[in-house]
Amino acid sequence: MLLSPKQIEFVRCANHRWNFKGGATRSGKTYLDFKWIIPMRIRERVGMDGLSVILGVTKSTIERNVLEPMRNIYGDELVGVISSDNTARIFGEKCYCLGAEKISQVSKLRGASFKYCYGDEVADWSEDVFTLLKSRLDKDYSCFDGTFNPQHPDHWLKQFLDSDADIFSQTYTIDDNPFLPEAFKVEPEKGICGDGVLMSRYILGLWTRAEGLVYPMFSSEKHIFSEHGTEGTYYISIDYGTINPTAMGLWRLHNGKVFMEREYYHDSRKERRQKTDQLLYSLPITTVQIIAGKYLALLVLYLIPLAIIAVYPLIFAQFGDVYLLTSYGSILAFFLLGAALIAVGVFLSSLTDNQGLAAGLGIAVILLNYYSVSLSEYVSSTPVGALAALLVLILAAGAVVRYLTRNSNLAYGVCLVLLAAVAALYFVDSTAFEGLLPTVMSALSLFERFYTFVNGVFDLTAVFYYLTVAALFLFLSVQSLEKRRYN
Repeated sequence: MLLSPKQIEFVRCANHRWNFKGGATRSGKTYLDFKWIIPMRIRERVGMDGLSVILGVTKSTIERNVLEPMRNIYGDELVGVISSDNTARIFGEKCYCLGAEKISQVSKLRGASFKYCYGDEVADWSEDVFTLLKSRLDKDYSCFDGTFNPQHPDHWLKQFLDSDADIFSQTYTIDDNPFLPEAFKVEPEKGICGDGVLMSRYILGLWTRAEGLVYPMFSSEKHIFSEHGTEGTYYISIDYGTINPTAMGLWRLHNGKVFMEREYYHDSRKERRQKTDQLLYSLPITTVQIIAGKYLALLVLYLIPLAIIAVYPLIFAQFGDVYLLTSYGSILAFFLLGAALIAVGVFLSSLTDNQGLAAGLGIAVILLNYYSVSLSEYVSSTPVGALAALLVLILAAGAVVRYLTRNSNLAYGVCLVLLAAVAALYFVDSTAFEGLLPTVMSALSLFERFYTFVNGVFDLTAVFYYLTVAALFLFLSVQSLEKRRYN
């Protein structure tokens, strides 16, 4: 096996906890790892405690950049493929092969000790993943080998390489690979890579700030001040996005110089939640107007298919007998049912910034209300069974009050009052509790009242109930949003 002087240096000196090869592409950084380093590290630690791990940007890049080249050298028996449990048999050892682009991809390895870890394209990882890795290499014999292509000088990996950790690091240029055809080395000089960042990073192996940045001259050493004045004219910049990131800045102009005083940045994709409500808070409208606007917009969307459905009874009446009063009474009831459920959904969405969580809660509440009557029939119909079920419901109501108000005393007070009332009624006449739970669930169910209209009965009490539920949850939505607005 022929090695370049740089590769020989790595074999002799890479006996630290952290061993890195960075620099130019095609400079011989990774060939040494496939041929020698990875097999040696794994075989040295057979039988020792800890996991063997290979991390790359994604599992597909691990397969393409690491496993496939190794397999071409040593064969399928020594280098396996990544299975469904994210492991591969490599030189007789089970190795975990995981993407390092997001912390969630390696969360299953939290708490585990690593005896060996190989990292591909480390500079493209999530910093959180690398932070996790630093706490997992906790054995005396644990070590890490990694390769990277340089990026900007302020990159978190550059900061780690400049730290006082137990690190051996090499920088490769394209000239460090004596086995590379000369024609390939000449191409950059012909201008294919140019003389900018591509040449600096991928040919010379330098940490270079990318051209085309908004502030290409920025340097943390030169342009960050711990103290400065307050004189000048202030400006606010906003680059608003919902799916794309939102960035805001507070600027100060003084004597021809511009200072950034404050900065705000939110990436909804990375954080997995939007902050559209925070924008509404800054508008010159009341919370009632915000809730009313959202509710009416949803109601209009709900009315569009109902308006189309309303035509069908007239069409069917042309071909047979259709009782129009029952048909349109049912459509009206369906509208009122939807209006109440939409109000419940608006309330649930006001409790959290996570739209997915709000949607999940909404579906769960609708399904619970739909099946509540039939589920209650499985509870014992005896007075004791009904009493126990009511106690559970009271405790659940207390938890909801506690969550909405953040007032424990109020929640306890509501629970005590309801418990006292139920206990008093039970001791006065326990027989009244027999089969009570289905009756209570039927009275609370939004869907049970809808069936009354379907059967041809126009129930004014049901209309009043739907309107009351809608008004109640819209009121609660206003209160919830007010609390979040001022907190």
